[in-house]
Amino acid sequence: MIIDPKTAYWTCAWINMLGIVGCTIAGVRQIRRKNVISHRRWMLSAAFLTVLFLASYPFKLVFLGREALETWDWISVAVLRFHEVCVVMMLVSGGSAFYLATKHGFIQMFSNPGAVASDRSRLHRRMGRAAMVSAVLGALTAGYVLLGMYQRL
Repeated sequence: MIIDPKTAYWTCAWINMLGIVGCTIAGVRQIRRKNVISHRRWMLSAAFLTVLFLASYPFKLVFLGREALETWDWISVAVLRFHEVCVVMMLVSGGSAFYLATKHGFIQMFSNPGAVASDRSRLHRRMGRAAMVSAVLGALTAGYVLLGMYQRL
């Protein structure tokens, strides 16, 4: 089977998305262990992988163009649109969690065992959960769309 450049790009993008999911899962495990520094590193790794994809996408558009969605069945297009919503939600909620963590310095809170969680730290947690759920759903839907691309080869 010969893979066209667009399918190769989206295969790499899906692997990247799996990496984002893996980093977020590892980061959540670290924060549950109260290891804030490791949590931060994993989440920054997930953010780096996200930025890497966002930086590559304009080049994909310029050099490879858009997909011919008119050749896709309606279910694949609907799943793609849901995937795009998941990615936007991941970006908004992950960006919000990042903003809250950096602006309000949650590291000091976790270094003090008697500290009480603030409204902002709870919002950070909610935004982080939303980003993780969106990333997982985004990876699953991207896998479905990618499978359809392989079937159309």
